[in-house]
Amino acid sequence: MVNIDKIKALAKEKGVSITFLCQAIGQGAYYFNDVKRRNGSIPEDRLTVIADLLDTTIDYLTDKTDQKEKPASDEVDIDKMLEVLLSLPREKKEEFAIKFMQMMKDGE
Repeated sequence: MVNIDKIKALAKEKGVSITFLCQAIGQGAYYFNDVKRRNGSIPEDRLTVIADLLDTTIDYLTDKTDQKEKPASDEVDIDKMLEVLLSLPREKKEEFAIKFMQMMKDGE
C-alpha cells in the first residue's frame, strides 16, 4: 500500500506541489486525500510518474525500503513518462503543457 504521508512530505522537501503531482497523473487536486481516506492504492503507472517526479522509487513510496534516493542510473524512462502523459484526457494534457511551458519560461 502506498504511503500518502511520505509522498506529501517528499513533495514538500523537493518543492513540488501536490496539485502538480495530481495534474501530472491526470487526477484532481484532492486525489491523494481520497486515496488515503479509503485506504486505497495508486495504480503502478501513476505511482511510477510520482516516483520519477520526486526522484525516488516506488519501493520507497510503498514502505518497502527506507532508501529515498533512486539507484544511480543514466537512463530515464522517457517512453514510460510519455506514455502516461499521452494517456491523459485532452484537457489535462493542455493544462500540463501550459504549466510546462510556464516552467520553461521561468527557468530561462
